[in-house]
Amino acid sequence: MANELSLPEYSKLAKTDPQVLIELLTNANTVPSVLSAADNALLLSTAYYALSQAQPAIEYAEAGLADSALQQQNPIVFHQLKLARAVAYDLAGTPAKGLVDASNAITWAQNNQQTGVLVGALFSRGALYISLVNYLDALRDLNLAYQLAEQQPDLDTHKAEVAGMIALVYEYRREDALAIPYFTEAVAYQRAEKNWLELSVALYGLGRAIKNTGDLKQGLALLTESATIARQVDDFQGIAYAEKEIAGIELIQGQNANAKQLFQSALQIFNQGDNRYMQLDTNLSLAKIALLEQDAKQAAQHLQQAEHFVNPETMPIQALAIESTKAELLALNGEYKQAYQLLSANQQRKQRLDNQQSAEQLHQLRVKYDVEAQQAENKLLAQQNTLQQIQNAAQNQQKWSLILLLVLSSALIFLLLMLFLRARKNKRYLELLAETDGLTGVYNRRKIMELFQQQFELAQRSDQALSIAILDLDWFKQINDQFGHQTGDEVLWRFASLCKQQLRKSDLIGRIGGEEFIVIFPCTDLAAAEQLAKRLCAKTRELETMMPKPGLSVSVSIGLACNQQLLSGTEFIAAADKALYLAKQAGRDQVKLADYRKLSV
Repeated sequence: MANELSLPEYSKLAKTDPQVLIELLTNANTVPSVLSAADNALLLSTAYYALSQAQPAIEYAEAGLADSALQQQNPIVFHQLKLARAVAYDLAGTPAKGLVDASNAITWAQNNQQTGVLVGALFSRGALYISLVNYLDALRDLNLAYQLAEQQPDLDTHKAEVAGMIALVYEYRREDALAIPYFTEAVAYQRAEKNWLELSVALYGLGRAIKNTGDLKQGLALLTESATIARQVDDFQGIAYAEKEIAGIELIQGQNANAKQLFQSALQIFNQGDNRYMQLDTNLSLAKIALLEQDAKQAAQHLQQAEHFVNPETMPIQALAIESTKAELLALNGEYKQAYQLLSANQQRKQRLDNQQSAEQLHQLRVKYDVEAQQAENKLLAQQNTLQQIQNAAQNQQKWSLILLLVLSSALIFLLLMLFLRARKNKRYLELLAETDGLTGVYNRRKIMELFQQQFELAQRSDQALSIAILDLDWFKQINDQFGHQTGDEVLWRFASLCKQQLRKSDLIGRIGGEEFIVIFPCTDLAAAEQLAKRLCAKTRELETMMPKPGLSVSVSIGLACNQQLLSGTEFIAAADKALYLAKQAGRDQVKLADYRKLSV
């Protein structure tokens, strides 16, 4: 049968039925005559990758690359093998190892006008950037690949396949509504082509995105279809992926026993395929179920397994999730002090990660602005050169030259004015991005603490009253766990909007942690600040009426302090933080004033 197939047919089989292809090529005594040894290695690497088996995918790619003459004799297959190894590295949990190979393939394809290789390389590097949480660069590569594939529909990588990867970027950024149209495009294409394995993958992505928007019924139907197709084509990793997401739905619906059974079944398959990402994630989910069941021993075992698979440098978000779950385990064991310390340290690491990502985005925006400004400057210089040439050539036509000069000068002045206005607008946008919290629109931690220091020093110099409040949304973690992070984000946004509506124009508000905010009341004594805080506390309870979520309850605890009897800004904030602790201890949903007699405690 192997001899009856052509190279394109083998390539298609690697996508549609990789298990059959593996059996054909590994059971044959010799490499089929239509294939070179490098072709054979590339096909096997691609097939194992499609089945989410990283190690054999890497080994076959490296076996093909062992031919030292390959780069010279067949550079296309050489770079395709490099890309196959790069995405297999990603599957193995080491995406950074594949970036150089993907970038080299892009450069070679651009220099040699090989659009097919270029699209495949952009697609692969985009996938690596997703795993490295570099979503801006991932979107840049994938959007370019999508445009090229749309222009040439006969390429090996169809635009609908790229659409599926673009959808992943939006899904990981929790922009599921943007992901759904791309997943839908991928599902329609794979179903029409009868690419059952790829259809199973696309259905999994679409079902997961729809589930994340809150439509559990439709999400479950799509995930179930994905699992059914995966069983039909013996894609065991695909079965595990779908079962894992179905388990998440069961957990949301309170079916903990069913969820646990599905997670355990998926974990067995992930262990067999050495799928490190999913081994980590599934162990973490099982640890959380064990915590719900108050089974500390089982939770500790799953956490230990999860830690074995995490790489803090390339998986920072997963590392934070593990540390947060460890804090829950400590609390279950009665070790509250250690749990608090771990949560505090974890929150600081999360803040540093958020700041780092914000700084990277700001840097990328600045680079983009600099490039655009340089291009505009070059364009302006080119126009000036053209103007000079026209003037030199039109000495005998002074009248018309003068008219032309005036027209071009007006155009140049207009262009310069547009550049100036655009530069000023971009500068303000960059400043706003560096000072505000992306989710809530209030000041971020760095900016609000800078404003606090200014107000504190001003109050000391002018001997005026200054009050601050530290606010913490009650039971916010339970809101995330019960209703999902999308609802949690909406609560944060609505609460910040409420604060801006209820507080005075002179008051300053900023987000200093996950669900924690600080408000600065200039020229305000403790009694006036208490009235404002109590009004805000009462209004916060009304937020649940704006969000039709059965069982949702929103409240806030507030700690107030005034600058009387205080020696420093640090002591000032500590007093408000102590008052917040007293509000939490007293039952939450209330305002407490700082007790300066107990501040030393």
